[in-house]
Amino acid sequence: MSVRDAAIQILREAGGPRHAREIAKGILDKRLWQTAGKTPAATVSARLYADIRQNGEKSPFVVVRPLTFGLGQLGAKLSPVVVSHEPSEKPKREPATTTY
Repeated sequence: MSVRDAAIQILREAGGPRHAREIAKGILDKRLWQTAGKTPAATVSARLYADIRQNGEKSPFVVVRPLTFGLGQLGAKLSPVVVSHEPSEKPKREPATTTY
């Protein structure tokens, strides 16, 4: 089973948003996915963030708070501060001035 499908199952069973650590623990406890990595929560959060970034509103996941994910179909509310599809403006660079 993929991390994505396993996370959906864990979040459905939980009935609400969960931190990436809790999602990873649930996935590993239920043996829905295996990893030899030392940071499964980081892997889970990276995959869920990537799914949101790639699929936008079609992703089943929403970010509720940093590292906390929910399922949009279960009514979890998207945090507008955490995930934005708008490119941020970079400050204009000014030439450096050197005074001696």
